[in-house]
Amino acid sequence: MSRSQENLIGIEQNAASQFFSQVLRKKDEAFLISFGEESELLQDYTGSPRLLQEGLKGLRVSSGVGGLGPGPVPTAGGPRGTVLYDAVYLAASEKLRTEVGRKVIVVITDGVDEGSRLSINQAVEAAQKADAVIYSIDYQDPHFYGPFGGFGGGGEIALRKMSDETGGHVYKVDRRVTLE
Repeated sequence: MSRSQENLIGIEQNAASQFFSQVLRKKDEAFLISFGEESELLQDYTGSPRLLQEGLKGLRVSSGVGGLGPGPVPTAGGPRGTVLYDAVYLAASEKLRTEVGRKVIVVITDGVDEGSRLSINQAVEAAQKADAVIYSIDYQDPHFYGPFGGFGGGGEIALRKMSDETGGHVYKVDRRVTLE
C-alpha cells in the first residue's frame, strides 16, 4: 500500500471486509492483492470471506517486498512508488485470464501510479484479454496531497480510463460518500 493511502488503511480494511461478507455469493471466489512499491498476493483464491478478511490484516505501507509467488515481483532500478498498473496487469494476466465466469477487478486507490514497469494501456489490455471488468474506488486522503491536490494526485483520469475501457465504473469516495 502506498504512503498516500497510509491514513486510510483502517477504513479500507473495514470496507473491504464488509464487501467480502455482503457481496460474495456461495460459489464466488476472490483473491486479494496489495500494491505499493511491489504487488503482493495477500490471499489466493478462496470462497471464504473469513480468509479474505484475514488477508486484509496484511495490508501495510510499502516495504518493497512481496510478489505473486515466492519473492518479490522483479523490479528495474531502485525503489519505486505505487505500482497500480503492474498490479492490475498481474491480476488480469496471471490470476484471471484462465478463469471461467464473471471476472471483476476492484481497486481501492487514489489512482496515482509512480513506478510501474508496465503502462496503463498494457494493464487495460490485459484486463480486456481476461474479459475482466475494472471497478475503481477513487479514495484520496485530502491531507496527503493538500487541499488543492498539491504534488501528485490526478489519478482520477487513470481510474476512469481503466474502468471505462473495461466496462466498469469509478466510484468517488470522500467524507460525504464513504466506503461503508
